[in-house]
Amino acid sequence: MPIPLEVYKDRAYAIKAVREGLPVEVYTALRAEINISDKALSKRLGISERTILRRKSEGRYKPYES
Repeated sequence: MPIPLEVYKDRAYAIKAVREGLPVEVYTALRAEINISDKALSKRLGISERTILRRKSEGRYKPYES
């Protein structure tokens, strides 16, 4: 079940999540929320499209990518 983006408004929760590496569902929800393509969002985030594809299969971003 996807995690709603609202939970990240809690500062302590957001910090903990970033330190652990954000789940891919956060990226997917953010992309849908702002209605942007994978290509455009990857460019904005400074993460290659290839890395995004890898993280989608792994299920989680690395802490330094979060």
